[in-house]
Amino acid sequence: MENEKIHDVIDESYEQKFGSTEFCGDTYLLLQDPFMDNNRFGEAAYFARAIKVGDKFDDDQVKCYMVEWKIVDPETDDGAQACDWDEAEDVEFETYVYYEHGHFGF
Repeated sequence: MENEKIHDVIDESYEQKFGSTEFCGDTYLLLQDPFMDNNRFGEAAYFARAIKVGDKFDDDQVKCYMVEWKIVDPETDDGAQACDWDEAEDVEFETYVYYEHGHFGF
């Protein structure tokens, strides 16, 4: 059923339409399209919320992380070329998200 969790542990079956990235050997499944903002050092970067493969649900909640990508080509107008989307620059725990009706909610 779409209302129920597929597994008690996050795996690739939870991937949404936004893709995934790697950081320190872990895989993160994006919950949104990346957006540009300044990081804690005031540098422009891209960010997106994500869940980590291998994390366990606590009831219907799971940890949510903020993923950061360094801009490697600031001159490009093509967002696909702006960052190395396969390898994140940093990941930090942000909050918990709920899983309901086949979607994650904040």
